[in-house]
Amino acid sequence: MTQPNFIHLRLHTEFSLEDGTVRIKQLIDRAVEYGMPAVAVTDWCNLFGWVKFYKQAVAAGVKPICGADLLVVYGDKSDEVSVATFLVQNHRGYLNLCQLISKSFLDGRNSQGRPVIHASWLSRHHEGLIVMFGHDSFVAQKLSEGNASLAESHLKEQKALWGDRLYLAIARLGREGEAAIERQFLGLAVAQAVPIVATNDVRFLDASDFLAHEARVCIHQGRLLDDKRRNRAYVEEQYFKPPEEMESLFGDLSVALQNSIEIAKRCNFELSLGEYALPAFPVPEAKSEAVYLEEKARDGLAKRLSRHGLGPNLEMADYEDRKRRLGVIDFS
Repeated sequence: MTQPNFIHLRLHTEFSLEDGTVRIKQLIDRAVEYGMPAVAVTDWCNLFGWVKFYKQAVAAGVKPICGADLLVVYGDKSDEVSVATFLVQNHRGYLNLCQLISKSFLDGRNSQGRPVIHASWLSRHHEGLIVMFGHDSFVAQKLSEGNASLAESHLKEQKALWGDRLYLAIARLGREGEAAIERQFLGLAVAQAVPIVATNDVRFLDASDFLAHEARVCIHQGRLLDDKRRNRAYVEEQYFKPPEEMESLFGDLSVALQNSIEIAKRCNFELSLGEYALPAFPVPEAKSEAVYLEEKARDGLAKRLSRHGLGPNLEMADYEDRKRRLGVIDFS
């Protein structure tokens, strides 16, 4: 493959049940067609498609980048959410992302039933992760509200936590208020030395897929396509653009393109497949797991026999014979 000039780092597949229509196989084929050596999948609050994506990407010679878009709550009101994109750098980051997603479903449901993560969790689960704040982040929300001071202080706090793993993500999709947010992002990037990165917030593969994507969104929302009251949060430009189009789009801001490549280089998590990962159970001192298991099995059998007796037409010798055939436990 030729030297890339852009890598897609924010992309929702069909496994984003709310708003994605990109199929994994088609995504990998398109990445190969465009000469892209890497691509990220950042589905909504899940890693459902990660194994499938990983296997097909590796088989095609494309570097898979694991990530997710998560709803984050900064404060006490769980319904006041913003979005952050998390990308996995290494095994530690993968475990931390799994922890955040699991906690969002188990402990973070808001009044609408949506899984959210609380900012306080990030202090314990941020290592090995890169975070990108984009158009729908807390920083962008406060800038849109005219509260630049809060946006600045929040970004400063986040930089203290994330260090050089924090990026401001910009997209040029023609959405309302997008240009104004970009100008302010650039100002913050300079003032606080936070790098910017170009994205395209991909939700479908081709521009012609926009209406099909809108239909999927409507199904999720329980609304009709021509419903004037429904929220139209997506635009036709959110397709999987080739690097040449992105280079043309960000021709005046090449550093944002280059940073997408740098982030891709920093993400190097390899998934181990076909291996069993059994938990390490605590055992008493001076006993091996095998010996302890044998003792627990023998005790369990004794308790069961004391409650229920021998099985119909069985003697203790039958249990001992079963042990010998299985080669597991000595009941003598």
